Amino acid sequence: MYRFGTIFETSWDRPRRGHVYLSYTAATKCFRKLCKEVIDSKERRTINVIDKLHSCRKSGKMWNLIRMTKDQRGSNVDDIDIDCLKQHYDNTFRNSSLINDTTIAAEGRVESKY
Repeated sequence: MYRFGTIFETSWDRPRRGHVYLSYTAATKCFRKLCKEVIDSKERRTINVIDKLHSCRKSGKMWNLIRMTKDQRGSNVDDIDIDCLKQHYDNTFRNSSLINDTTIAAEGRVESKY
């Protein structure tokens, strides 16, 4: 009787030894390495340009690029609604069962300072 698993020694219809297995693992390793390199190059693209401008002593262009990338990010500290954050953390800590003398003293210090 023909048994698929014993002839090819597979799990989920994939060989676990031999030339096909070695080719598959090499291709997988190469694919993962290439993906990591592409992601890293995309993340470091602006940093490399800024470094190049700094080494060429083109400070005006460097600062313009920094300002432009800062504007593109669009996240400023002013965008955070302080009242919303205060309400969120008030609710979180009020519902907590960890209220003790230390947390009450810390809350008093924070309230008196801010």
